[in-house]
Amino acid sequence: MKKLILLVFISTIGVNVLNAQDFSQGEIALAARVSNLDLNFTKFKDQNTKMNFNLGLKGDYFLIDNLTLTAGFDYVHEQKYGQKGGVNSLLGEIGSKYYFWEYLYGGIFYQGLYDYKRINSRGKIEFGSTFYIADNAFIEPAIYFLRGEYATGVKKVETFSQFGLAISIGVNF
Repeated sequence: MKKLILLVFISTIGVNVLNAQDFSQGEIALAARVSNLDLNFTKFKDQNTKMNFNLGLKGDYFLIDNLTLTAGFDYVHEQKYGQKGGVNSLLGEIGSKYYFWEYLYGGIFYQGLYDYKRINSRGKIEFGSTFYIADNAFIEPAIYFLRGEYATGVKKVETFSQFGLAISIGVNF
């Protein structure tokens, strides 16, 4: 099993090196994103661990070679396990990504979440890889860490931390 995992990992890197794209100044990338397939480290005092789901759009503009300015927005659905319904929110994000080896990147972002009652802010660090499936089409899996505040009452704010997974499908031009 270990040999199979190693073979898949080496093959993935090899395919990416062969299909590597050079990200140049002035390029734009647009992507649809599914995220918040997450692991919460914080249980809020008045909530159980909940299921989260994000669906969004994001855009990258390459300021210089391999450095992007990124902005996007997400529709967010949060629900306690076993509960019907849930909370729907809007999430705005702005940040920057840097591509280390033409296909691996790291990024830092600021997010604001608005759920019709309150605005919550959080910071995000993300690492991912870009896999080109055609000349300009890509798939971008990523892992991220969020740290922020969550308003749980009128004057009650709790801090939370969470790791999550995301996947984007997009094009660049």
